[in-house]
Amino acid sequence: MKDFRDFDRKVQVREVSTDFDLYEFRAHLGVNGKELDFTLDTGSQVTIITEQSSRDLKLDLIKPSKLLVSADGNPLNVIGESNVELSNKDRYVDCLASIMKGARRNLLGIIEIHCLNLLHVVNSMSCNPFVFDPFVEFSDLFQGLGTMPDVFRIVLKPDTVPYKIYSPRSIPIGLREQAKSEIDKMLELNVIRPVDIPTEWCFGLTIAFKADGKIRMCVDLTMLNKGVERELYPLPRVSDMLAQLSVGQLFSKLDANSGFWQIVLEENSQLFTTFLTPWGRFCYNRMPFGISSAPEFFQKSMEKILHGLEGVICMMDDILVYGTNSKEHWQRVKLVLQRIRNSGMTLKKEKCQFGMTEVKFLGHLVSVQGIKPDPDKVSAIMALTPPTGKREARSLMGMVNYLNKFSKKLAEISAPIYAVTGASDFVWGPDQNKAFSLIKEELSKAPVLCSFNVNSRHRVSADSSRQALGAVLLQLNSNHEWQPVEFASRKLTDVETRYAMIELEALGITWACEKFDFYLVGRVFEVETDHKPLISLLGEKDLSQLPLRVQRFKMRLMRYQFTIFHTPGRCMYIADYLSRPSGNGFQDNDFIECRIVERFVATCINDIMPDSIQEEEIIREISRDPDCLDLIDYIQSEWPQDISSLNSELKRMFKVRDKLTTYGDVILYNSRLFIPKSLRSKYLELCHDGHQGLTKCQRRARQIFWWPGCSRDVENFVNKCNTCIKFRKYKHQPLSEPTIPAGPWVEIGSDILDFKGQLYLLIVDYYTRWIDVRPLYSFSSSEVIREFKSVFCILGVPKVLRSDNAGCYTSQLFKEFAETWGFHQTFSSPRYPESNGMAERAVGTFKSLCFKSKDIHAALLAYRAAPMAEGYSPGELMFGRAMKTPLGKPRDIQVNYKEFERLAIQEKEKQFERWNKKHNAKYLSELSPGQLVWVKAPTDIGQKGIIDCKDKHPQSYWVKVGNGDSLIRRNRKHLFLLQPDQSDSDSEDGILPLQLDFWEDNGNSNTGELTQNQLTPSIEPNAINHGDLSALRGFSGDDASEVSDEDSSLVVPAIPDNNLDLVVPAIPDTAVLDPLEASVNNDAVPNNALLDDSSQTNADQVNKDSASGHSGSPPSQNISKYGRKRKPRRDDIYEYDFHE
Repeated sequence: MKDFRDFDRKVQVREVSTDFDLYEFRAHLGVNGKELDFTLDTGSQVTIITEQSSRDLKLDLIKPSKLLVSADGNPLNVIGESNVELSNKDRYVDCLASIMKGARRNLLGIIEIHCLNLLHVVNSMSCNPFVFDPFVEFSDLFQGLGTMPDVFRIVLKPDTVPYKIYSPRSIPIGLREQAKSEIDKMLELNVIRPVDIPTEWCFGLTIAFKADGKIRMCVDLTMLNKGVERELYPLPRVSDMLAQLSVGQLFSKLDANSGFWQIVLEENSQLFTTFLTPWGRFCYNRMPFGISSAPEFFQKSMEKILHGLEGVICMMDDILVYGTNSKEHWQRVKLVLQRIRNSGMTLKKEKCQFGMTEVKFLGHLVSVQGIKPDPDKVSAIMALTPPTGKREARSLMGMVNYLNKFSKKLAEISAPIYAVTGASDFVWGPDQNKAFSLIKEELSKAPVLCSFNVNSRHRVSADSSRQALGAVLLQLNSNHEWQPVEFASRKLTDVETRYAMIELEALGITWACEKFDFYLVGRVFEVETDHKPLISLLGEKDLSQLPLRVQRFKMRLMRYQFTIFHTPGRCMYIADYLSRPSGNGFQDNDFIECRIVERFVATCINDIMPDSIQEEEIIREISRDPDCLDLIDYIQSEWPQDISSLNSELKRMFKVRDKLTTYGDVILYNSRLFIPKSLRSKYLELCHDGHQGLTKCQRRARQIFWWPGCSRDVENFVNKCNTCIKFRKYKHQPLSEPTIPAGPWVEIGSDILDFKGQLYLLIVDYYTRWIDVRPLYSFSSSEVIREFKSVFCILGVPKVLRSDNAGCYTSQLFKEFAETWGFHQTFSSPRYPESNGMAERAVGTFKSLCFKSKDIHAALLAYRAAPMAEGYSPGELMFGRAMKTPLGKPRDIQVNYKEFERLAIQEKEKQFERWNKKHNAKYLSELSPGQLVWVKAPTDIGQKGIIDCKDKHPQSYWVKVGNGDSLIRRNRKHLFLLQPDQSDSDSEDGILPLQLDFWEDNGNSNTGELTQNQLTPSIEPNAINHGDLSALRGFSGDDASEVSDEDSSLVVPAIPDNNLDLVVPAIPDTAVLDPLEASVNNDAVPNNALLDDSSQTNADQVNKDSASGHSGSPPSQNISKYGRKRKPRRDDIYEYDFHE
């Protein structure tokens, strides 16, 4: 209350926020959400708005209902009336304003002045020569943001771990403009500054509403406070300060303007407060609200400024000046204001009060009559009504028994009520009424109530019911008992009665902390609740994971530092009883806060709701779904104690009931929309629009909608999307248990390479890693066989030869060579070189030697004589002796083959484990004949296919493609299962649709039975197929940092195959096989296979090779620039036609 001591007018001005003079009072008010200046006219019965202001406000005018005249009786030119809402701070009033033409200013009538609590009449006024107008003489103290002399420094504990977020918290679209304006304002005041360098600390920004509807920027510094070293500066005791005020006759109360922001934050500490917004990162230049050590530092700074002044009490940013008479008081006020001016501090004009006879300070009313407890502290007790049944009576006795230890009278007083609780019938008579009144009186004074002690521990106990909120502030006394300091209760608004229980409990705690705000700000205290889920919701959980209303409540709680814990409801006697419906009615600011909460929720829902049409669709489908209607009833009332009667859908909802809320007819899961069953398929399609991956689709869903099993349904929908399957990345399969061949030259690998136009045949031993290379002058089978014979005659014939599917290896001529010389052939999967990894790795090693060495023979000798990781060279392992080189011959050693095999297996196990972990390798499911797949191997044109059968080689399958007349072999890695029940237009992707007519002929294609024209490939049950880790890792050079040859050429055994005896279904007469793409084993390719190529440039050679039974060389385009025949590339396509 401000007293300007105008000698002509016996009035006092309350909350008049604009300039004034001695003859006129003005107020700056809100009109329909916009600001407008009014002149206070206590002689007017109506409120008048000028014609220009009416146009600015875009008011809807109605015909005047009455004739208005001025004080001299002349009629006023009223052009219309309009219903407007006026607001001042936390007060609102609806009025019928008259719009007057020719009016020069807006006039506020006496009724609205009274409703908005702007003026109030005093009984007397006297003239005092010592009285001065602080707002005029010290006008500079009420302008802008000051700067106090002290500098605040954040000190962290040695073991503090930095914390940062990497994406800004979402700000509702409707609030972003206001938030950006607030950021700009803070930048203009130099409270914050932009940050453009990396920082270890970074926090999230949230938006909170003030009581006037404006927003407040809140930075969540909870993680920083865990590591802050506090100064623990002693705060003054309230009882000591109040004792000084007993002699006061006049009082003036001063309030700092954003007090914390007037203290500069040390430069080295500024980056600790970095926070992330949608407009970039910022940090504080001034001491921020929310730092645990800030209140005590501010108190110390204030005491330094006011040190030595008499009649001054300071508690944080509240300053009270008192005097025993008017002269002393105003002299002290002037000294205080001068000291504040010298310190650079500024004050908040709207909250300063001068020359008052009664003020509220530290939870007490201070006046010339003395110090009295604030009536608000016990209003909750005094507003209680008698119990209406045994249950309420027992609840009352529970509170009385708890407080009985602080007053011996309570047990005697409450005896009549205690007798009622044990009687068979509940009878409330005069004795009980008298006892109830005495109990309320006893609870409202000492010794039950204690004075607040800043150095004691404090606890807020809050509880909620469907009708009211109840809370009590407790203080730990010297006997280690929790004694009440203040009681509070209020009824719920109509909107709040429809809150979910989790929201009501969170509201109760928030309201209680704000009710006891004066005691709690800047202190660490405890909060007890009987609702366990709130411990995590108001504790460590991020805002984005909370229900929308709970988000708002947590934002309001960010200015407090507290720990929350659970207490059974039966032990919270006081709060439980105060939450009965008979509590205090809600105040205006409670109603305002409720409106702000609903506005916040509405803004968030408008952001996530696609459009009004879809909102109506969701509401319509919810109203048609009985489960949804039951769910709304359970959320807004109570869930049944016995859930066995609920259906499966509602039982799943019961498990997450603390996260379910409602807003109007919409159901929310935290901040996400609940989608009824009938719309879920539609929202899955919308979520997968653009064919984003699984992770992104699930993230999109988590931002917008929810239902039980939502993530699993999104996963199933994405995994079954045929379009996504066609573009899916390959998945690695785990490498199987490592093995090595039985000995040297038992199992070898081979490949053909082209180096600078020269073809080479490369042979590598899988045991010793011995490499042999022979030049080739053609790609024919006869040429390759000749070179194999030259090697075999020196080193002997192996048991197994592994190669790719090149025609020189798969021809009939090479098959006869293998049978004659007594070795077995195995082939790698087409487009899967890893299965012959040792050979592929050896090719890289050989090419590296050729690039680096002038003499390739000397380089090969050096490679064969160099020891590997196991301690032996390839030569030693091959021949059992050391090899002589130009460098010399090392001393022969006895080769311990068992030790070599143990070390090799051990190293492979480590590499396999690392590789499987690095690539997140997982086994792929087995495919069955008849399943529809998408075939996509490297360099392949993707196409549909149908599984024909499994090949004898592990993880290989035969697939029918095209119109069913082509049969190719592919590794399981290259086959992606399609969903036949989903329709997708292949023509849009440029892919020819698969014709499945051939699959419907004789019905025995899946049975393994052979028809007259079918051919049966021979099956070798003991065939071995291996993979090689080295092929996946690439080859190394001489650089020591790269993987060495011997380390990266380990053999990767294949996944065992349990179906080696599977009979391959017949191949139709017209089937086309690609020898470079499919492994054609033994009799699968008849002797009369012909090469079909449109460019018969080298037809004679082709026919010659075909007639002789081997594959022949490629056409003329495969002639290198050196005139030699080159190895076919992988994109060269040859097709073999079968003829009868």
